[in-house]
Amino acid sequence: MRMATVGWLSRVTGDPRFLEPTPATLSYYRCIQLPDGRLTQFYELGTDRPLYFTKDYQLTYSDADVPTHYAFKVSSKLDRIEREFEKLTRQPWQPLAPAPESGTARTDNGLFWLTMLMAFVCGCSSWLMTGESSAAEPVPATLRVTAVQFRSSRDLSENVTRIQQFLRQAAGDQSRVVVFPECALTAYDEEAVAAVTAEELQAAEDAIAETCREAKIYAIVGTPTRDGERLYNSAVVFTPRGTVLERYHKVQLAERWPTAGERLSVFPIDGVPCSIIICHDERYPELVRLPVLAGARVVFYLSNESGLRSERKLEPYRAQIVARAVENGVFIVHANAPAGPDLTDPSSSHGQSRLIAPDGNLIGPEASFFGEDVLTASLELKQATAGNALRSLHRGPLGDWWREGLRRVEIVSDDPGTTSR
Repeated sequence: MRMATVGWLSRVTGDPRFLEPTPATLSYYRCIQLPDGRLTQFYELGTDRPLYFTKDYQLTYSDADVPTHYAFKVSSKLDRIEREFEKLTRQPWQPLAPAPESGTARTDNGLFWLTMLMAFVCGCSSWLMTGESSAAEPVPATLRVTAVQFRSSRDLSENVTRIQQFLRQAAGDQSRVVVFPECALTAYDEEAVAAVTAEELQAAEDAIAETCREAKIYAIVGTPTRDGERLYNSAVVFTPRGTVLERYHKVQLAERWPTAGERLSVFPIDGVPCSIIICHDERYPELVRLPVLAGARVVFYLSNESGLRSERKLEPYRAQIVARAVENGVFIVHANAPAGPDLTDPSSSHGQSRLIAPDGNLIGPEASFFGEDVLTASLELKQATAGNALRSLHRGPLGDWWREGLRRVEIVSDDPGTTSR
């Protein structure tokens, strides 16, 4: 398998970059394993259904009439590869072979073929992470993110204007993606949400999309979504092209007004696989674990948590979202709404937005209670190994259960033709 070759290259060269695609690749292979743990040689693009051909060479989904001269099913060796990956990530990085002395040229055939193999594997690694050809841009080593602790008014146009200002400001600070709280577009208030029309929401989204295009930046904005008679509590992902890449609907509700969402997804930000949860979703670990198993390494958490008068909830809020980072080995980018002067206002939360590393430690200080704070950091993506999450696929009694759940996670492509979802 090419993953084994990548491990060999990392040992020979002492370069850990060859291992970076491994967690996402392992996750994908475990998702498409057969019930007996093996893999098939061929899978249908788009559905991942195993493909075979019959003895008279007709393409089929069934293995009932396959020729015996070809091995359609092979041992996956995924457990062994994962153990080797974990071993390699724990060891100090140094090449097995000494570097040549200064001025000494190595021209042996072994080095030539090693160089050729490295070029080939690097191309494959880019494809494994992005789902695109080797000509695609490589996944970056870092992702610069911004969480805005945004205070919404009941004036939709005012909120749009201020969101646009924060986007331009973040673009000037070289951020690639800016995250705003739950219902940032309208305020987290049932009356305000009910009053806004589908046309007004669309115009607001169009204005934000255009700013993203001008500033060449991603944005993730909390907003209601109207779909016929249904009203959702959503997060919309805008691209630097001015398109909508993803629209996630909150699954686990704490409000009366929305319809519950029914899908989980993984989507790329500059090629980095990401996912979203909204507020009450954080209490349900599977809503993070499944997208992480499907490849997500950064999770954006939009919220308007309870206000300061619910002081007993503040520490559990922090503990829950930190746990989602640690138990999955991923980054969490959390944008919460601040507390307001009127603590009885339903849109008044308690601030404390935060950026969380995969080990559970905060990246920089937590935001304040009342301030409209802006948190920015460059995430070192190699830290997000998802090791704890991936082990749940093959240790303990729930491996089959997790693999079945993985089939319910939609992988969203950053297709330039995508305009809505």
